Amino acid sequence: MTKKEIKLAKANGCINGFYDKEVGKLIRKRYTESEELAMLRHHAMDPVKYADEWEAYNSFVEECKAQAKAELGI
Repeated sequence: MTKKEIKLAKANGCINGFYDKEVGKLIRKRYTESEELAMLRHHAMDPVKYADEWEAYNSFVEECKAQAKAELGI
């Protein structure tokens, strides 16, 4: 996304849609959609057994969210 596109999105009040897409794009650099769904299923079935995997995933997602906010200036 260019700086001009970011500026227009902010002016039009639609930056949140771009934020969501950017976060998703960053997450997909490490996890496929299938891998992400599998982690959700694993955690739901046995939170203790998959605690380390779940924590690593959540930590990465938080990093992606912070990076997207920094890139979009929000």
